[in-house]
Amino acid sequence: MPLFMMLSGITFALTCHKDCNSQWLKKRAKRLLMPYVGNILFVLLPVRLLLGYYGSDAEWGQVLFTDYFLTYDIGYLWYLIALFEITTVMFLAKDRILTRDVRKQAVNLTVIISVSVVSFLVGKYFAFQLDRAARYAYWFYLGMLFEYHRDTLKKFAKTKNVIIVAAVWLLGYCLHTWLEKL
Repeated sequence: MPLFMMLSGITFALTCHKDCNSQWLKKRAKRLLMPYVGNILFVLLPVRLLLGYYGSDAEWGQVLFTDYFLTYDIGYLWYLIALFEITTVMFLAKDRILTRDVRKQAVNLTVIISVSVVSFLVGKYFAFQLDRAARYAYWFYLGMLFEYHRDTLKKFAKTKNVIIVAAVWLLGYCLHTWLEKL
């Protein structure tokens, strides 16, 4: 999942940098939330009903609200909700986030890493997949940074410094994996 979040961050940096307004966010919301709703209505809920997942005494109002609106039990669909939340936060903070100033990027990265680590340490699931959004925001922002510094990274690729870039990515991945196991 970190790689998918990085790719989403790269896409965000490419598309939002050119045309980042409320219409852009509405289109993005449709692209992420329509598949979520469609999957719930036509795949996840019917399969669970056929398999007797909820049992005969389930309170449907509570099931629909807790599992699908608050997103506590959405299985593989968590990615769509977390990505929507990360995209929305990045959009709302675009004046601070969409910068080429390396110092501001370092501060942003520090804040995002701190939020991610705290989310891991708290260790419980939050409504609306906020825990996963916090955990994967690091990878999303790292993808944005890769896009912003693509030319510099191309120069690194021609030298031995590519090992440094790979080591930083690997260190982040190992830390993420270790924190997930706590």
